[in-house]
Amino acid sequence: MTTQNHDQEKSMSDATAQLLVAIDGPSGTGKSTVSRAVAERLGMNYLDTGAMYRVATLWVQRQGIDPSDTQAVIDATAELPMEVTEDPRSTEVILDGRDVSSEIRSEAVTSAVSAVAAIAEVRENLVALQRELATQAGRCVVEGRDIGTVVLPDCPLKIFMTATAEVRARRRYDQDIAAGREADYDTILAAVNRRDELDSTRQTSPLRPADDARLLDTSEIDVDTVIDTILGLVEQTYGTAAPKANEGGELPPPSAGSAHGDADAAIDRALADHEEIIADAIARAEAGELGDDVDWDELEEAFAALSGEVDEDEPLPTVAIVGRPNVGKSTMVNRFIGRREAVVEDFPGVTRDRISYLADWGGERFWVQDTGGWDPDAKGMHAAIARQAEVAMATADVIIMVVDTTVGVTSTDEVMARKLQRAEQPVILVANKFETDGQLGDVAEFWSLGLDYPYPVSALHGRGNADVMDEVLRRFPEQPRAAALPSGPRRVALVGKPNVGKSSLMNKISGEDRAVVSDVAGTTVDPVDTLVQLDETVWRFVDTAGLRKKVRQAQGHEYYASLRTRAAIDSAEVCIFLIDSSEPITEQDQRVLRMILDSGRALVLAFNKWDKMDEDRRDLLEREIDLQLAHVPWARRVNISAKTGRALQRLEPAMLDALDNWEKRISTSKLNTWLRGVLQQTPPPMRGGRLPRVLFATQASTRPPVFVLFTTHFLEHGYRRFLERKLREDFGFEGSPVRIAVRVREKRQRR
Repeated sequence: MTTQNHDQEKSMSDATAQLLVAIDGPSGTGKSTVSRAVAERLGMNYLDTGAMYRVATLWVQRQGIDPSDTQAVIDATAELPMEVTEDPRSTEVILDGRDVSSEIRSEAVTSAVSAVAAIAEVRENLVALQRELATQAGRCVVEGRDIGTVVLPDCPLKIFMTATAEVRARRRYDQDIAAGREADYDTILAAVNRRDELDSTRQTSPLRPADDARLLDTSEIDVDTVIDTILGLVEQTYGTAAPKANEGGELPPPSAGSAHGDADAAIDRALADHEEIIADAIARAEAGELGDDVDWDELEEAFAALSGEVDEDEPLPTVAIVGRPNVGKSTMVNRFIGRREAVVEDFPGVTRDRISYLADWGGERFWVQDTGGWDPDAKGMHAAIARQAEVAMATADVIIMVVDTTVGVTSTDEVMARKLQRAEQPVILVANKFETDGQLGDVAEFWSLGLDYPYPVSALHGRGNADVMDEVLRRFPEQPRAAALPSGPRRVALVGKPNVGKSSLMNKISGEDRAVVSDVAGTTVDPVDTLVQLDETVWRFVDTAGLRKKVRQAQGHEYYASLRTRAAIDSAEVCIFLIDSSEPITEQDQRVLRMILDSGRALVLAFNKWDKMDEDRRDLLEREIDLQLAHVPWARRVNISAKTGRALQRLEPAMLDALDNWEKRISTSKLNTWLRGVLQQTPPPMRGGRLPRVLFATQASTRPPVFVLFTTHFLEHGYRRFLERKLREDFGFEGSPVRIAVRVREKRQRR
């Protein structure tokens, strides 16, 4: 191995032992602004790689080297004395101890930078330097166009920021106008599209995220929300928002940057938090003292909060956010829960039901209920929406009434205020859409509602929201009014390749032309959602764009559609995977299915277009299922026709059954009794001349079910698959993925 390769390997392994955040994506997504803010909030260094080619060119010129002398340029850039910016607020670019931020923009550098950048070895030198600077800094936010794919592919936390071409062009246009420069939006948009097209053809395209990157679409969220989201990802990955070095100067190890990595990290944190209990259980298991008479309560408690799940009977306080239509209730809900989950549109009546979301503020968890717009004179469906809001008001522990600062007091506000004046619970009045101090006079008008101080906030931009949340926590009672988990619509994503009938199914189920249907594949680009009342319950169906290619290979609008589809899958609870039964199952179907399986969501297989089937095709389909879907025998299968309505009534029972199994929990005592029986009949295979012992097991979490096995040695993958099959045979789990994690523990003496 060469010295350079050795150094590269070492620097990459160092990345997993330090607090590094790699942020990349196309230009115009706000990477620089967000990266600087995150670095400042966490007290980290900041490295902007965008200027490095200019710095290299300036250094070459300072050495008196002709840019056409390729070898001399390569040698000079191999030792580039550039430094990381310690103050993320600074715009300085430090070269050889001096700020050269102005000098690298000179005409001399601009005219020569292309020639320097065209040398492949220079690129390799700068990538090596970027790795070195990042890892030497220890705690660093690294930002650029291909940081996660080329520079730091092993970074524990990679974030890929995206935005539509239209949004990025609008941002650049606004910047030019604000700077007093002449600008034409259409010209800028054309330039952005041209650059995207060019970038998409590069071997390593900055439009393609790393496989394990966290995708963050900034098209419809403000900068503060983006920053808060990234801070949350840092906390999730490293276990704390701002890790402190230990006495040896080392930082705690991070988790892997994937869904499975998150689960593993949660398990490891639980092990660390309950080390004594688990060590004692391991010692007793090794001594053969874990039997039917063991009290497993302590172990149950040790793993109860692994995934942050809430037991149906766990009493948590509830805050209901109410108000007339289009005052910004759902935007405020998103601000409360720290993610864009509630549906937001710029017209009234989007939210039709009360929907509950779990929130955490200052370490205290509570429910946030989003409600439809309240109107005392509503008729028909709108009356039902108003009743749902009234139920939320009656069952909540704290009520937030939202009014619109830009509109002022309306008659509906006055009627609702009189109603809330008689409420037993505390009521907090929030004057939303407060963007400037010049609106303080407008806010004062709301004192007339008789609900005390009107809190001026901007739910969209985050202004004043922290004060409201602090007040909500202060007003919560010691004992919540509701003893059980609030109910809301179950979330379903319709997923599949183009032209399998997702939009047709959405329209048939909802009874309205909610989604555009066409024989042309790819009609749906953005997810379309609607609330549907079926026989048993209310569901929120989301019709997603058909996925033609892998996310990393898609271009233009297909690329962004694929990102939104992935986000819709992640926010769903159950996915209906549609397959065109009249055509052979394709590799494209397999890619879509893999995306669903990676998300860990409950699954129903819907074979659509059954009206086109004949006997010959049915025989072929059965063989295709045996060959290509053999890895998901646990998924419920429903044969339907969205066109004729055939068997659509079978979808809801299949979804409910899948969700029940997705949320199923097996007690630790029952699980270990079952495990002992399986091990006696079929012990694990020998490994390295040793027979692994499974000491005990526990279910770490639900949604999906995750089981942890504590063993003396590693268990072969085939044996874990065997245990999964036995679990399904004896406990069901139909319609839900099941994951088995193994933790190898060295034998230790009993205390």
